[in-house]
Parts: sequence; C-alpha cells; structure tokens
Amino acid sequence: MNETSVYEAFGILPEYTDLTGQAHRLETKTFLGILVALGYDPKEVSDPESILRKNSKSTSSRILEPIYFIPVNSQPGTIRIRWAKDQSIESLRFRIILEEGPTFDVRVREISTEENDADNLRLITISLLEPLPPGYHKLRLEGLPESYTPTGILESILIVHPETCYDWPDTWKRKGISLQLYSVRSPWNDGIGDFKDLLEIGLDCAQNGFSILGVNPLHALFPLEPEQRSPYSPSNRLFKNPLYIHLPWVFRDFGFHELESEYLLERGKAKLLELISDEHIDYAKISDFKMKFLRAIFQRFMESAPAENPETFSLFQTFTEAGGTLLFRHCLFDASRIIIEALKTSPLKQGQSGSDRLETEIDEKSRKLTNEVRFYQFIQWIAEKQFSQVADSLSNINISLYTDLAVGPDPGGSEVQIAGRIFSSGATIGSPPDEFSPNGQNWGILPLIPNRLKEDQYEHFIELLRANMPKNGILRIDHAAGLFRLFWIPNTGDTGGYVLYPWEDLLRILTLESQRNRCAVVAEDLGLVPVEIKKILSEFGIYLTKILYFEKHDSHQYSSPSHYQLRTVASINTHDLPTLKGYWNSEDIKERFRIGMLSWAEYETLLAERAGDKEMMLALMRKEGILIAHNGNGTQGPEFEEALFKLLTSANSKIRMLAMHDILGEYKQTNLPGTTNEYPNWKLRYSQFWRDHPFFNKTTNS
Repeated sequence: MNETSVYEAFGILPEYTDLTGQAHRLETKTFLGILVALGYDPKEVSDPESILRKNSKSTSSRILEPIYFIPVNSQPGTIRIRWAKDQSIESLRFRIILEEGPTFDVRVREISTEENDADNLRLITISLLEPLPPGYHKLRLEGLPESYTPTGILESILIVHPETCYDWPDTWKRKGISLQLYSVRSPWNDGIGDFKDLLEIGLDCAQNGFSILGVNPLHALFPLEPEQRSPYSPSNRLFKNPLYIHLPWVFRDFGFHELESEYLLERGKAKLLELISDEHIDYAKISDFKMKFLRAIFQRFMESAPAENPETFSLFQTFTEAGGTLLFRHCLFDASRIIIEALKTSPLKQGQSGSDRLETEIDEKSRKLTNEVRFYQFIQWIAEKQFSQVADSLSNINISLYTDLAVGPDPGGSEVQIAGRIFSSGATIGSPPDEFSPNGQNWGILPLIPNRLKEDQYEHFIELLRANMPKNGILRIDHAAGLFRLFWIPNTGDTGGYVLYPWEDLLRILTLESQRNRCAVVAEDLGLVPVEIKKILSEFGIYLTKILYFEKHDSHQYSSPSHYQLRTVASINTHDLPTLKGYWNSEDIKERFRIGMLSWAEYETLLAERAGDKEMMLALMRKEGILIAHNGNGTQGPEFEEALFKLLTSANSKIRMLAMHDILGEYKQTNLPGTTNEYPNWKLRYSQFWRDHPFFNKTTNS
C-alpha cells in the first residue's frame, strides 16, 4: 500500500485544502501521533500495515455488525452477516426485540452471498421480511448448530430511522433572538442570567413577533473551578449548569420563606449589588453566593420533605433513579472533588501524624460523600426542572427554544471520566488557520474515537442528543462538520490533521431523535467546510448557517440575503465574531493588535480590508433599497443598525436570528478565539437590562 492508501485506511485524510485553496500534506510524524491518539500501541505505529491486518482479521470474523441501519421507508430492510461456508442459515432464528418491548422471530430471505477470506466465512445479505417501526431495536441471532462455536457479536442494535430531520411543514419565515444567558442583566438575577431571565425574554419575544429564542450551551461546568467558564468546554454535556437556577422560584416551590428572607437580605447588601452591576461576571463570588443558598435549601428539603412533602420527595427520588449511573457518576465526580479539596486543606491536629490524619479524615469524608453526591443530584434536579418548565411555558406560546450542543467536553471533566475509553487522551481538537484565526485554533477538548464510538453502538452520541434536544424546539450542533471529520492535534506536536467519522450513521441517528422530539436541527457549518458536506447536511434536512459577514459571491461582493437557501439560519454574527458595532468600528482587529496577536503590517492590512468590506455592505444595502446615511467616519448610528436588522430580516432563510448583543449595541464580542486570559472571554455582562433599552423595543416591534 502507498502512503495515501494507508492514511485513508485508518480514516485519516492525507491532505486538506485551506480557505485560500492551498493544499496541506499530512506530515508523517503527525500521522503517527494521530495513530497513537486513536488508541494504537506506540510500539506498533511504525508498522501501520501490520495494524491494518490485525484490524481486518478481528472485524471480518464476527457474525453480526454491532449496529445496523434501515430507513423506515425502505423496508423490508437488509443486513449482512458472516457465516461459515459449510453451514446453512436455515436453522438460524433472527429474533427482534422491539424498543417498546414485544419480541418476535422475523422471517428472512437470503438475497446474495460472497466469499470472505477470513476464517472460512462467507458474507450473506439477508432481507428482513417484516416491516419494523422507527426506533432502536435489538437483533439477536439464535438457533446456532451445536457443532458451531462462533466468536463475536450475536446481538446487535437495529436502528430504523427516518430519511430526514424534523422540519416545520410550512414555509413561514421565523424571526428569533439569540443570547448568552449568563450575560443577561436583570433586577431579579444574582449577577448571572438565570432561567427566569430565559422565560421573561421568551415572553417578550412572543409579544413582539418573534418565535425563536436561542441560547448558549447550558452544559454542566466545574463547581470547584467557577472561573473555568466556557460553555463550549464543559465538564459534561449531559447535564445542566446549576448556576442558572433562579433561587426565588425554589424558595417558593418548597415554601422556604425564612430562607428567602435571608437571601433577600444578603442580596441587598452593597457588596453584592456592586458585584451584580460590574461589567465583568465574577463567577467565583456569584457561585459562592448561589451555592450557599442551594446548600441551605437542600439541607432543609432533606430534613422536612420526606415527612411533610412526600410527593415532592418522591419526584426527587424518581429523578435520581431515572438518571441512573450517568447522573450518579457525574455527581460523584463533583462531590469527590469537593471532598478531596477539603482533605487537602484540612490542618493536622496536635499530636496527629499525617497517616493518622489521612485515615481519620478519609473515614469522615467518606461519610460525607454520600450526602454530597445527594446534594449534586438535588441541584441537577432543580436545574432540569426549571429548564423544563421554562421550555414548556415557551412552547405553549409558540416560542421555539433554540439550544446549543458543544462539540466536545473539557479533558478534566466528568463526561470524559465517565465515558472513558471512547475519548482519546492523546489529542485535542481544533481548526487549521483561517481568516479570523490566522494561527489556527486548539480548543483544548478531547475527540471521540470513531471506531470505539461505533463499537459502543453510539450510545454516548444518542444520550447527548436526548439530553440536549428541546421538544418542539431547535438544536444547534456546534462545528457540525465534526460529524464528518475533526481536526486532531496530537499531544506530540503542534500540527494536526483530519480524522474521519462515520457520518452516515451519526446523521441517521440524528434524524430519528429529531423526528421524535419534533426538533429541527441546525448545523454550524462555518469555516473550512467542504461543499460536499454542506450538501449532505441539506439532504438530511439539516439547516445550514448564513453569516452576513461571510456571504460573498465570486466577484467578492456581498450576496443578497434574498438569495439565501430557504433551509438556513441567517444572522449577522456569532459568539466568536465581532458584534455589529464592534465589526463596524474594527474593535476585533484593534483588540487583536492590542494584545499582540497581530503585527503592525497585519493590523493595517486587516483595517484596509475591513474598510472595503464596509463599503461593499453599504453598496448592498443601497442595492436592496435600504437607504442609510453615511456619516463619513465609518461609525454608524442607530439608523444604520436598524437598517442592517432590516436587511437581515429580508433574508430568504426560514430562520433569521438577531443577537441580543447587537440589539443592545454592545461593542465587545463574547469570545475572542485564540485568547485565554488576554481577553475576558465568556464573562462580559450586557451593558443594561434589556427592557430598559429603547432600541430593543423598536427592534422587536419592526
């Protein structure tokens, strides 16, 4: 095999093309680093063809594949099995265990057979003669001859799936508002936006002609490290961030009025009011404040609820039982970190040795651990309950909640600890250089290992979709090209390469979960995404993303939004891009220069390019009949912003999203890619309460 064939056999792209059209060949050392990251023995990667032979032998000798897919409209479905050349399949029973419970033997018919070199087996294509409903069913092989002792899988998952994701049956064009929930200022929150803010903004959307409310990922972060704040680098994407809990709702739900009075008294103190009003969110202090009262609520609940409110206590128990091992292990992860940290800082008592102290403390902390796990289960219950109530309330007034699924978890979080072997510990994912990130990006999050994901029957992927898809809503998949390929950066070096994923399987699962939840799916397909991937996403009924800044045709002029595809989401920017005001005043370029990301020459070049882009945007607005005054210095007033909103809402896209940071006229962008401590990523608070801003009302009434 030549080098290219070897790379492709491992599902690694030999080269990729950047935004300028330049091809980049994968370096050998990067290829070997990726092999190690994929889980292969470092001692064996120098002979990749030997690894391929071992892989082929192990997969070609099993009877059933771990998973099969059948389109619901293409039945009877077919599957392929491996069976001995000298054995008939007539004695075999193919038993179906439906997802809903019934079990029956399905009739089969052999369609074709072909030779298979491994272990004297043949490949047989079989038709399952009974139609099956959509869902996750089990296929079990029974009735094997006594003389036959096969190896490998005898039970598989059989997924019967729709052809496309859910979409509204009408062609009505919808408007929505997107926001970073943590950034919201309001008279009632505790310095970080919460679920009451989400509800109230949704109510205002409904009253002003909007039908979609978009929000950042609400995934669980790190209670012990509240400054580890990126919603796109979470501890666990299966669970919610308890900091979004609205405390007064909890006090009132449980009737804890004394605690509420104590909370209101403390919240009214000058130090906390100053904390709430600051430009930046102090996650550590806000977390301390909210967790103090959540712990007090939990203690009161556990003392009183079993006797005084058994129905509510039973609901809590039902939640923990339904959450099962995944919920328990996530809460154990958070609880044990708290206990271990307390153990580290616990002082020695007089006359006590370190080993004596350790034994005593471990015994004491172990007793506390059960209670601590229970506490984290409790706040997950509250967070999930409040979110569900908000989502249901918004759905009842025809507001679709538009949630966001991060591309991966933080390496140090509970999701990686729980899922274990399906994540690679030998690489992180990112992106190659592009216009807005000239040095490329390393996102510091771990990739899933494709073949292990499949061997695990995609259980983790299915759980992620179920945990994040709002019923009657919309799910945005961050970096949706990751369903096809991800840019792996091995721990052994700075350069990376693309690893391919089983996209057909993942998209088929996505269609099933989407239709079940009546949840539309949006692909964030910005950056270096091949046209072929965009085409496939569209064919599966997935919405693509259109950003005004990026939509230019061959003549480098901006494309008219009226020409956008119908199944797209149009917006002016994203959390990783400059705000409208920031873009027009080149704040992003100036900031990157200020912190040393750009040389003077690069700075001047980008400013000149931005000036040209602004002139082209003005030309488009004149062409579209949206007349605005140009004040000569490049800074536009409210009239310009209103006109650009009008341009956006003229888009042919079925979904048009305005960002809260643009409605409020913010200058600074949410996140500046390529920075960590140099810029206040994910901690900027909106400059004011949205209801105090006249332009918000003007926009929502347009």
